[in-house]
Amino acid sequence: MTLTASNAGGSSSVSKTVHIAPCPPVVNFNFVTQCPNPLNVQFTDTSSTILTEKPTAWFWQFGDGTTSALQNPTHTYSALGDYNVTLTASNAAGSSTISKTVHIAPCPPVVNFEWVSECPNPLDVQFTDTSSTIITERPTSWSWNFGDGATSTFQNPAHTYAAYGDYNVTLTASNAAGSRSISKTVHITVCPDPPIACFWTYPQSGTAPLEVEFCDCSKTDILTWFWDFGDGNTSTLSQPTHIYYQPGSYTVSLTVTNATGTDTEVQPDYIQVTSPPPSPPRAYFTTNHAIGPVPLTIVFTDLSSGIPDSWLWNFGDGATSTERNPTHVYTQPGYYTVSLEVKNSKGSSTYTTAPGYIKALSG
Repeated sequence: MTLTASNAGGSSSVSKTVHIAPCPPVVNFNFVTQCPNPLNVQFTDTSSTILTEKPTAWFWQFGDGTTSALQNPTHTYSALGDYNVTLTASNAAGSSTISKTVHIAPCPPVVNFEWVSECPNPLDVQFTDTSSTIITERPTSWSWNFGDGATSTFQNPAHTYAAYGDYNVTLTASNAAGSRSISKTVHITVCPDPPIACFWTYPQSGTAPLEVEFCDCSKTDILTWFWDFGDGNTSTLSQPTHIYYQPGSYTVSLTVTNATGTDTEVQPDYIQVTSPPPSPPRAYFTTNHAIGPVPLTIVFTDLSSGIPDSWLWNFGDGATSTERNPTHVYTQPGYYTVSLEVKNSKGSSTYTTAPGYIKALSG
């Protein structure tokens, strides 16, 4: 800075350095803690923003052993309570500190409940508090109104109604922050009669593979089905279809349930599966040779398919055989037509003829 003074005789000047230094910060802060997440606290530096006293660095102590150097930090506490929070703000002139008490309070409960009314005693109802278990909003006391004039302060009470019907049940849950209520209609119904298992099938017997339709005729108000087909296979359908691939007798059982109980019907050896009939045989044969001088000995070999179990050979010279692989001697020259008829256990048969197959020559 320079000062110049003047008069009639002239002027004179003097200069000096003036140092403008900042002041220590004027420090302050505020915070926001609110439901539904009161443990998550937003801190905001509200220190002076005047050029000469605004801070350039910050140091927060949150009162739970943790710190931060951010200007406007967010901090999550692990428990409700009071915390002494300190902010130290600094600039080139120094630092200033301020402390405030941060009160982390609970939120009113988030309330809910469930109930179970089961046969054979539907009037005996178990109520279960399913309100939030988060530390900031869990209830500490409960007040139940069962809709029939009865009440309870247990967390999970059991209550016995005197009659069937609909009841408006209210749960009021409370904590240090307040209370909230929820109401639900509890429907108490009469149990059905015990179940009676019943079934029939179509068909009940046949050859493998046998496809069987199982028909449920059970009573009353059936909820679940469990079929055991007797061959290691099961089903939970109400009207299943099942294929039996192997011959045999199969015991079938059906177990049914309703709200009152369970019942099982067992039918021993109910499904009868027989083997399928063998395929019709196809006659075919060969010989060791088919031409030669008499006496001509021919060995006939059966090559028929389809598992035949009887054979009828006609050698063309009036002789026959029922052996499977016969040997026949032709004693007279000539051409002989050979035929073979084969059968299996079901009576199926086929016939093959070889005209002029054997040529017996003169010796």
